[in-house]
Amino acid sequence: MSNTNGNVFNYTTEGAAIPARRIVKYGAKNDSRALATGATGLAGITTDVGESEAGQRVDVQEDGECQLQLGQTVAAGDWLTADAQGRGIVAASGEVIASAKESGTEDEIIRVNITRFLKP
Repeated sequence: MSNTNGNVFNYTTEGAAIPARRIVKYGAKNDSRALATGATGLAGITTDVGESEAGQRVDVQEDGECQLQLGQTVAAGDWLTADAQGRGIVAASGEVIASAKESGTEDEIIRVNITRFLKP
């Protein structure tokens, strides 16, 4: 499956390299995104194009269905946020980036639907 089934935008990579299928956060500049290192400022999920080094361009999907690498075991229907490596983990509360469309285990890549909101 292609990673993209929604709106994809191109940004400059800020800070550490951003792997494919990871959650990103808003950067310091309007046209930049950084690897998410927790559940704050979540902006989207990188496509399957590959790793982007600092200063390079990165494609970020901001809505619709895509693929995400997991940081823990999740079940279909779980609300997901980012771990310290930008992988998807179950959101107990706070910022949510997506819902899992299928179950998976750590480091597995699954289909998700980007749905951003704050979970109480």
